[in-house]
Amino acid sequence: NQPFASAGTNVTTCVTNANLNAIQERIGETASWTVLGGSGIVTTMTLYNSAVTNLSPGVNVFQWTVDNGSCTSSDEVQIYNNEITSISAGLDREICSNTTSLAALAPGSGETGYWNNVSGSATFDNSALYNTVVRDLSQGDNILRWTITNGTCSRNDQVTITNNSPTTPNVSPDAEICTDIYTLLGN
Repeated sequence: NQPFASAGTNVTTCVTNANLNAIQERIGETASWTVLGGSGIVTTMTLYNSAVTNLSPGVNVFQWTVDNGSCTSSDEVQIYNNEITSISAGLDREICSNTTSLAALAPGSGETGYWNNVSGSATFDNSALYNTVVRDLSQGDNILRWTITNGTCSRNDQVTITNNSPTTPNVSPDAEICTDIYTLLGN
């Protein structure tokens, strides 16, 4: 009988590991995996449904070869790794204003990013720009989230911008008094 190799269907993952899913070899046949492109460590080279780790970003190609002693058959499968390897929303900081520039890590090739407000208040000049200006920050802590996506994969990080600007002064109105005591009110 001619051996039949099927390496399974192509896979997209958001992490650096996955499971291979070939059709198991028949009795009397031997089989093994070979890394043809990208990277990856196949946990058990002769196991049809072995785990694979250390996938590189992008396309990783694996070949499943089945041998019956006189004939061989091979098939390839691709594991596409969309993992987002680096993300940073920038350093937490304190400011004395309700406006500042953000300093997130820019998205990589094929990735997109966007800002959103988690707590406090914020208005972004361009929520898709990693170093956009943010305005209308409320006094105190404002937590902002930077999210990077690549296909169906996403990761996020948060930054806290503390607005320490003083409150607008509010004092008692002018008054004419006829006594020695007058209570002033202010904040």
